[in-house]
Order: sequence, then structure tokens, then C-alpha cells
Amino acid sequence: MSLPTDRSKSDVKHELVLYARNIDEEAPFSIELAGETLPYNRYFIPRRPGAPWVFECVVSGKGYIEADGVKHPVTAGDFYMVSDYSYLEYYSDYNDPYQKVYVNCRGSLCRRLCQAFDIDRPFFIHHFPKAEKHIRSMHRILCNPYIPLATKDANCGYVVHRMLSELHADIQSETQEQRHELAYDIRSYLDQKIYEKVTLDELADIFFISKTRLISLFRNCFGVSPYQYLISQRITMACTLLKNSNLSVKEISEMLQFADSHYFSSFFKSRIGCSPSEYRRNI
Repeated sequence: MSLPTDRSKSDVKHELVLYARNIDEEAPFSIELAGETLPYNRYFIPRRPGAPWVFECVVSGKGYIEADGVKHPVTAGDFYMVSDYSYLEYYSDYNDPYQKVYVNCRGSLCRRLCQAFDIDRPFFIHHFPKAEKHIRSMHRILCNPYIPLATKDANCGYVVHRMLSELHADIQSETQEQRHELAYDIRSYLDQKIYEKVTLDELADIFFISKTRLISLFRNCFGVSPYQYLISQRITMACTLLKNSNLSVKEISEMLQFADSHYFSSFFKSRIGCSPSEYRRNI
């Protein structure tokens, strides 16, 4: 695809490219590309080391960042950063493709800022709707024909600094008590779902939190993921049912939402050290 020159604005299929230019590799900070991704269900971007830093905010819809075989969903209001040393893919949800605003940057300032605000990693996701206004502010700077090129980069560098500073403050404002309270609320909900199917999507929707952050928060509080906790509770309940009921192994596995009795028996043995039938006989 042929990119537009500086101060251009063009709609190329699913991309509204507002600004693009070849940058000085030695400059401490330069904007290489800026614009808006329009809803497009085949949107897909592979990332390899050496690509520019990316700062994006989802306006609507849903997408994913996939790294090491794990899909991390992003939805409206989520901000994410992708570093210049990442090896991953990001793409839109096929049924609800996202719309997002972005800037792609290069230069040593990107890493220094991400290190200063503790987000220097292959990618970082946080629900931070304010990021949209900062990114659109950079768009206005970049599209202003009366601002010199060097001043555009300097002004945008300042906006990135302010955006990451506010992001850091937003993360820090979540007190330990608040994090614990939410984690305990999630655990309480899982305790009520031992006999029902429950998904991360469901938890994220109920508690208004991204799945990535939900897993991180729960793990930090209890040392395991929500799935690991729920499966542990189901195994504990299986032991109780094997002791105190005449339900068959198959009935117990169905009640506790295991795929089938063979999987349940295998998983039970891996956790308890014997099969459900052996456990019942040895009581």
C-alpha cells in the first residue's frame, strides 16, 4: 500500500490515514503514522520486532491482541500500547469489528516514557477512555499545516507524556482495598456458579473490566486464575458429593460442568491422586 505524504488525509479501505511520513531514525521522537481504523471484520496486523511503537484507543466494537497463543480482548474505552520489540498479532472481532484511533511512533523517548510509567513490555492493556482525547489531540496537531514538522513531533511527544502520566495515575488510584474488594466479589460470584457454566466474557461484562485485567487482579489476590479457582471448587464439591450422595460419577461430572465423565475422572485423579470411584470406595 502506498502511504500518503505528510499533511495528507485519505480513506484507504478500512483505514482513515491522517498522517504518514518517513521519519529520521536518529530523532528521539517522531510520529510515523496516525489515523483511525474503521470497522472492518478482516482487519489483521502481524507485529515483529523493529516495527514502530503503537498507542491505540478502542472507540467501539471489539478486537484482540494475540501473543504466545493467548487472545487478549479489547473493547470500547480500552487503551493499549504495543512496543517496538513485540512479536504478536492484533485484529478485529469478526462479528463486532472495532473502531479505534492510533498513533505510531519511533525514537528512544517512547521506551524511556514507557519505562518511567512502568508499561515497558511487549504490550500493555488498560481501560482508559481518556486516551482517545489525547490521541485525537495529536491528530489535530499533525494535520495542522501551519505547525512546523519538528514542532509537531515535539508537541506530540508532550501529549504522549501527559497521556501516559494520566494512565499511570489512573492505575495507581485503584487502591489495594478496591482491588481486593473486586477480587472477592468475583470469587463470591464464582462460588455461586459451581453448577453452572461461566465464561471470562461473562465475568468481564458483569464486573465491567477487561478479561486481561480481571485475570491479573484475581491472580494477584488469590494466587490462581479465576478458572483455576473455579475448577478447584468443583473438585472440592465432587469430593463432598462422592462422600454424601448416591449420585453416579457421570451424574456428578455433568452437574459440575465437566465435558464428560472420562475427562472428569482423569482430572479428578490428577488433583486428588485416585479416581472418583476409588475415592468413594476408600471413604
